[in-house]
Amino acid sequence: MSLKINEILFTGPFDKNTYEFKKNKHNTLILIVQKAGKNYNPVFYALKIIKTNQENLNLKDFINNSLELRNEKDLSIFIREYKPRDKSKFEKDFSLLSNRLIEEGNLLMQY
Repeated sequence: MSLKINEILFTGPFDKNTYEFKKNKHNTLILIVQKAGKNYNPVFYALKIIKTNQENLNLKDFINNSLELRNEKDLSIFIREYKPRDKSKFEKDFSLLSNRLIEEGNLLMQY
């Protein structure tokens, strides 16, 4: 399944307990997403965006260490990878989504 914010397509869901970003991957934006609503009509909200760097990142540990996320239910991971030549787009998308998250608190995602 894929979800979009501002026409930026993210792939997922990946299990928050097993997803691990490895430092040898392309630049990646990681969204921590919460599913809400009924099973027959779910809605998805992006709660946190992570801009990867050249370090390994275990999302289970990240969530457990986050005061704002550790008690949230129905969380999953969605990702968007960028090729090395798309570094400026990677930076621009991160800035756009980060600013929207700060302003709105969470972002409704589209199918």
